[in-house]
Amino acid sequence: MELDLAACPSGQAAQQIALKLAEAGHETVIAGGAVRDILLGKKPKDFDVATLAEPQIVLDLFSKTQKVGIAFGVVLVRDFGEAIEVATFRSDGSYSDGRRPDQVTFTDAKTDASRRDFTINGLFYDISEQAIKDYVGGLEDLKQKCIRAIGQAKQRFQEDYLRMLRAIRFAVTLNFSIEESTWQALQENAYLLKSIAPDRIHQELQKTFCHGRSNLALKLLADSNLLKAIFPDIEITINSNTESQYEEGGDLIACFCLVLHSLTDIDQLKLTLSNLRCTNDEKKEIILTSTSLDQLKLYNKLSITQKKRLLRQLKRKRVLFLLHRLNTPSELIETINHEWQGWSHKELFPDFLPMGKDLIQAGFKPGPELGQRLTELEDLALSGKISSNQEAWQHLNLS
Repeated sequence: MELDLAACPSGQAAQQIALKLAEAGHETVIAGGAVRDILLGKKPKDFDVATLAEPQIVLDLFSKTQKVGIAFGVVLVRDFGEAIEVATFRSDGSYSDGRRPDQVTFTDAKTDASRRDFTINGLFYDISEQAIKDYVGGLEDLKQKCIRAIGQAKQRFQEDYLRMLRAIRFAVTLNFSIEESTWQALQENAYLLKSIAPDRIHQELQKTFCHGRSNLALKLLADSNLLKAIFPDIEITINSNTESQYEEGGDLIACFCLVLHSLTDIDQLKLTLSNLRCTNDEKKEIILTSTSLDQLKLYNKLSITQKKRLLRQLKRKRVLFLLHRLNTPSELIETINHEWQGWSHKELFPDFLPMGKDLIQAGFKPGPELGQRLTELEDLALSGKISSNQEAWQHLNLS
């Protein structure tokens, strides 16, 4: 079976590197996720090369190299434009930190495949033979749409704790099921995730919630006990609603809002978000969205101006997802969505109003009163009582 590696620059570079190694007499394969994705008809995000050649041979064979993980047999090669990781086949020793092996031993392709995480990621494409090498049953699991740990799931998860989150991510992004013994081992070892650096957890969650199927992601994270491990001090209540009507809005920010909606103390919320390594932009969005949910539940009691001021600072799909998951009455969700979609950008953000500098040029004095006049004008525009720059100035001259 010949795989098309030339569809993107990184695939072409990996192919050229693999061919050069093979021509030099070293068994070489394209490894891992790229093989999986091509077989699934997806575009790979990156390409990795694995080879029998030891690191020094790779360094000698190519001119543009970098020792990015030389202790683990990994060399970065840039000879063909794109940066490609070339790793020597290896077996891993013990994992004392739940992240990386304490030592590695260079070995053959079959042994290398057996130390990887899941069968669908243990597939190799032999560049010389133009054939898939499957030492772990990955082809059958791809066919069955199954996430299965290679070897003993408990051992795989206790070697690298982050593999448990990766299992969830692959199940969500590929829409695969998790094999029973793998799932059981995941549930039993979820507590180990507490030892993982928060930034690594944050990165993995970002990848999980950027492909849709957010309801599935939340369910798997909750049922696997991983949510509790990530948020050990938070009382988490996730309802079982898995309807997909508003699922598109279920991004990472929405997930954090949903999990943390019981935190009413803003300082505590900020501290929790900092501990989770959220960026400043993420913190801002989460706090804004979370604090707006109570206002949204009273939406029908707000004036049209209050409604527009509230909605224009939020993400519509995210809000609809959250309201739906928080068991908001469907009539209220429909009302909010209908009015939100009915207002144009200019109706939410009037662009005809004079600015502060315009009022100063016209003789108004800088200060709090000037700000009040600008707010007053915007209120009139949002409520539809004025609709042009001329009407705004007429109001100022009459008041």
